[in-house]
Amino acid sequence: MAAPVKTLGNKSVFLLNGTDISDFLDQMDFDRMYSVLKATTMIGTSDNNAAYPDAEQYQSGLEDATFSLAGFYDGTANTGIMALLNTAITNQRATPPTLNTWAFSPVGTGAGAMYFLQNTAGGCIIKNVKIGSKDDGFITISADLQISLGVAVTTH
Repeated sequence: MAAPVKTLGNKSVFLLNGTDISDFLDQMDFDRMYSVLKATTMIGTSDNNAAYPDAEQYQSGLEDATFSLAGFYDGTANTGIMALLNTAITNQRATPPTLNTWAFSPVGTGAGAMYFLQNTAGGCIIKNVKIGSKDDGFITISADLQISLGVAVTTH
């Protein structure tokens, strides 16, 4: 097996509703998980574990995914990160609500690079936005996004 290729995170790209917000961010954390369901029967046997009647059996359940984004606050009225997040929040609070589109390319957008995006009917919901200030003068912003209806994986 070949040695893994280490890639710098500064190539990462995050699109929210088609707009690249990567320049505002210095951290992007993608958490993709699956529930685990206990499938052992009362008598401890089933078609899949008849050979191991004294062992628990599990199966994969529903997919869940979240993003945590963090970076530097830019309050520019139409183009700053806060304006883009406010538009996303307005979308999801509309009647009827609209999920926000998203795409994440952890190693950039070069040909063949893997990226993650919402399934056809899916999207994301902004769960929270935090704005803080540090004593070094920088104002920070972070947001947590809940992915709805799963994740698709493809390449550029």
